Amino acid sequence: MGTSVYTRICEDCGVVMENVGATRRFCPACLAKRSAEKARNADRAKRAEWKEWEAQRKVEQELRKAFPHPPKPTAENSIQAVNARAKAAGRSYGQQVLFERRQKELKDRGEI
Repeated sequence: MGTSVYTRICEDCGVVMENVGATRRFCPACLAKRSAEKARNADRAKRAEWKEWEAQRKVEQELRKAFPHPPKPTAENSIQAVNARAKAAGRSYGQQVLFERRQKELKDRGEI
């Protein structure tokens, strides 16, 4: 009983289609055109997205050049060295780091 066939009119070109399913809206020729158009639109969207991604990647690369990675810690700035200086000064590691950072800021401003 589920094999009913219908006569439909193509919504695009108006051609009469006989013995088609209940949900058929377009003739095969119009369906191929619509499918090709849909593929073109998807390709355009993908290309636009790719261009946007490329532009963003270039901006990120420029930012990386402008803000390079901080230098790796030297022997005098290693955790062990800072911790040793902190113990000698009677401070904790965190207090020592804060103290040294503050001293560097003051020196950079010319206050020391």
